[in-house]
Amino acid sequence: MFKILFIGSSKIVEEHIKVALELKFKLFSLNSTRLNSKNELFINKKYKFEKKFNNWKSAVDYSANKKNIVFFIASRIEDTENILKYCSKFKNKIFVEKPITYKNKIITFNKNIFVGYNRLFFNSLKKINKTYINKFYCNVVISYTIFDEVKMNISHLLSILLYLFGDLKILRKIKNGNNINIILRDKKKNLIFFNILNTSTDSYSINIISKKINYVFKPLEILNIYNSIKRNYFSGNKKKLYVTQLLIKKFNEFESNNFKPGFLNQMINFKNFCYKKNKKIFNNINFANKVINLSHKILKR
Repeated sequence: MFKILFIGSSKIVEEHIKVALELKFKLFSLNSTRLNSKNELFINKKYKFEKKFNNWKSAVDYSANKKNIVFFIASRIEDTENILKYCSKFKNKIFVEKPITYKNKIITFNKNIFVGYNRLFFNSLKKINKTYINKFYCNVVISYTIFDEVKMNISHLLSILLYLFGDLKILRKIKNGNNINIILRDKKKNLIFFNILNTSTDSYSINIISKKINYVFKPLEILNIYNSIKRNYFSGNKKKLYVTQLLIKKFNEFESNNFKPGFLNQMINFKNFCYKKNKKIFNNINFANKVINLSHKILKR
């Protein structure tokens, strides 16, 4: 049975702990990157960990190359890449939260690294029929009030787009005040309009429109699927025609289970990754580099 060494003590770590316990992982140790962290003390009191170390590096050194201990990195972004480099020197399997860095590339390459893009494990993504989106139009919105929010969260959207459509190329970037509009193109020459909007009146969304079907993620955790439109007459008056979309299916990730959306499926996949020696995964370092590099190009001023 695998034991998890957690590095980091943010609120998101506790969400990972809950799922880990559900899947019968053992809690080995939890170590913050900050000295005298209140969050570390709180989590250590709340859950039973096997061992306590003076710092995360001592914990890693003790656990190095032990086959039944995996590293789980969910630290501050400014610390993540250095911690990942250190952990990658050993043979332990590694889970690392995204985004790993704000740079344009991750230097560390290791087949034992599983990158935590939890939205790629939404049940709703499995409902996207790629035969219907061979030719499509896509509109994406990411809203913000403080621009740093975009840096932290753009990976959520780009990981989904790269997962669905493969490599993307930036054709044009238009700046309009505090808003940025980017035109992307996939290898099949489909266009994706990526809009970064300075507003508090909208939320993140992805709208994929093809000839036969319309997928709308808004918010990202809820997918509505439409396949046609319906003509309606207000109060039966034929001069007052309006059109509505016909909803055929709806998927709500919040209703799937009691955990943070995508976390259970993600941890199930990580567990399989730990048990199978050469298991191939799409959310590896190469994929993470594609997300990070595209993020860097989009946000570069």
